[in-house]
Formats: sequence, C-alpha cells, structure tokens
Amino acid sequence: MEKEIVTNNPESGMQNWLSFGVVIASFVVQMMSLSFGAELFWMTDWNTFLWGVILGSVLLTALLCISGYVGLKMRIPTAIQYGNIFGQVGARMMNMFLLPAGIIWVAWMSDIAATSVRDIFPAVPAWVVVVAIVALSVFSTIRGVKGMEQSGYIQAPVVLILVLVTVVTVCIRGFSKGTLELQMNSVNTLSLLDSAVFVVLTWISVIQLFSDFTCNVRTTKDMTIGTFVGYGFLNAVMMLAGGVFAMVCGPEYSMVRGFAAGGIPQILVLVIVLLCSWTFNDRSFYSFGLAASVVVGDKLKPWMAPVIGGVVAAAIAIGGIMNSLYSILNVLGCLYAPLLGIYICKYYVLGGLKECTSDFSQMIKFDWVPFVPWAVGMVLGLTLTANQSVVSFFARFVIYFVLCKIRSAVRK
Repeated sequence: MEKEIVTNNPESGMQNWLSFGVVIASFVVQMMSLSFGAELFWMTDWNTFLWGVILGSVLLTALLCISGYVGLKMRIPTAIQYGNIFGQVGARMMNMFLLPAGIIWVAWMSDIAATSVRDIFPAVPAWVVVVAIVALSVFSTIRGVKGMEQSGYIQAPVVLILVLVTVVTVCIRGFSKGTLELQMNSVNTLSLLDSAVFVVLTWISVIQLFSDFTCNVRTTKDMTIGTFVGYGFLNAVMMLAGGVFAMVCGPEYSMVRGFAAGGIPQILVLVIVLLCSWTFNDRSFYSFGLAASVVVGDKLKPWMAPVIGGVVAAAIAIGGIMNSLYSILNVLGCLYAPLLGIYICKYYVLGGLKECTSDFSQMIKFDWVPFVPWAVGMVLGLTLTANQSVVSFFARFVIYFVLCKIRSAVRK
C-alpha cells in the first residue's frame, strides 16, 4: 500500500487531487483546445472525430499518469530527471534542446489571443495584444506556483461554463432549424487512429514535462483522479466543443463567431481570451524556467528565464506561427515522443524508479547510450510520411533497451 507522503498541512506545499486538477485544467480549458478540436473536425467525419477525441483523451490520460508518476515518486521535475538518463552534462544538453517547446506554446497561445481580440476590436494591432499578454504571463510566473493555482480557480470554471453554455445554445438553435446538420459533411482525411494520435500529439510536450506539476502532488490517487478529471475529461469536452464551433463557423474558424452564435457578449469573450492566455502561458513559462535553471545553473535569477522566454515568444507570435500548426505539431512530436520512449524505458522497464537518485549532484556526469536512440528516433520522425511520432517512440524505446542490456552484459 502506498505510503501517504504528506498530511493536509497547507505549509507542506503538497496538492490534493482538486488543487492539482485545477492547475492542470488550465492547460486544456483553453482557446487552443477549441482550435485543435475545430482543426481535427475538418480533417475527418463526425463519427471518427467523436471517437478519435474520446480514444485520444483516454490515451492522453494514461500517458500523463505514466509520465507524472515518476515526478510524484521522486519529487523532482522533469529537467532534473533527465540527469538519471543522460547524466548531468547530458541533461543540460537535452534541456537546451527542449527549451524551444515552452516558448512555442506561449507564442501559439498569444497568437490565438491576438487574433481573437482583433475579431472584437479590429483597430488594435496584433503585436500590441501579443506583447501585453506575454508581459502579464511573465509577471504571473515570477509570482510562483501558488499563483498558478489561484488563477486556475478563476479561469477554468469561468471559461468552461461559458463554453458549455455556447455549445448547448447553438445545438438547440442549430438542430431545431437544421443549420448544423449540413455542416457535418466534412472531408475525411484522417482515420480513427490518426485522429487519436492527433489528440495525443497536441499535448505531447506536456506529457513529457508532466512531472513538473506532479512532483508536488500528495499521492498517486490524487494524481490519477486529478489527471483524469482535470486533463483527460476536460480535454475531450473542449475538443468536442471545438467541433461544434467548427460546425457553426464553417472552414473559416473563429472563436469569437462561435461564442457570438451562443449569445455570449463580446466583452465576456475578451475576458475568456485574457484568462486563457494568462493561465496557459504562465504554466508554460514555469516549465521553461525549470529547464533553463538546469542548463544555466545558479547563475540564472528566477525572473530571468520568463523574461527572456517572453521576448522570444512574442517575436515568434508576431511572426505568424499559426500558419504552420500541423507541421509544428509533427516536429514537436518527433522531438518529444522518442524522448518519452527512452524516459518510460528507463524508469519503468530498467528499474529507474528503484535505483535512480533524486540528487542531481550525485548523478553520473554523462551517458552516451540514450543519445543514440534519441538521434535515430529523430531521423525516423522527420523522414517518415505517416505515424512519425508513434514509430519514433517505439524505435527509441527498443534501441535504448537493447543498448542498455548489451552494456550490462559487457560489464559483467
């Protein structure tokens, strides 16, 4: 039976399933989830879309729990866990490779927010919105973890309620008038498996970095319930809602038009935009800061990472990142999915959870073995034309396992 790690002492900093679920819910109760749902809707038919979202969300929850359990058990974030796999020097190298992901997510969300604000106030320049949102998120990140929980208690319920009100309203109006039924005949270009993989790929970087948030959760039960409710279930709800928005708006998706169809005033839509951007970005900056602290070390002041990341993210967002949505997902998948294969193999198959240390200074200096499958998986992911992330994941898992076994046999 699992030992209770901590009591209900609020000073312990540990989270129960509700507080943890609220923090991670702000990842998926987002404008971006609606956009992903709308994007997927127009790449498949309605039945495949529905079951693809459900299957993908189930797989997503399972992978999040598998990844997050390592952080809960060892009480260290992902950036430090890499030291047990790649060594201290290797961990710094790997975190350096992965730093762009956090910036890309912030840029992505800021770009969506700017587009939505301009739909309401066309005279406002996009770059002004991007800079304002990024600056607010940087300030929030510097405030710390408790601030993320407090913002989540505000953002997640407000946005979720308004989304559900919109969906119910447009469905009642649309189906009664027959206007929504015509929009369901979308082009079927993705299979059920491809649709489920798309759902998982949208959050592949969060899967890999999930220990950043689970390392402060009280027990395995709290983590599992919080992940299922706060991430898996709400992700399915938001992506399906995005499909309804797509039916309302047609191929030219607009979140503002979707909410308008549900009778939501524009001022409330603006509130949604600001809340979503704020809470998603500060969580992304949080993981970015953890990785940057491993790369740079004690020389990095707490405020430096989010400020530098904010400047870069704003520049990328202003440059028009949303034009390359699916391509960026594939690149991130090729980067993270293979690394996730090595990660799972190390901690679950090769006994890392029992043998590895939580003290970064006590970890080995460098290990070349995991870099071989990581490089092979990257090449496979970038050169294959179908199921790149899935193939690269299993390729790295198998190659890393075989190389570790060969090394153990040679040493004996």
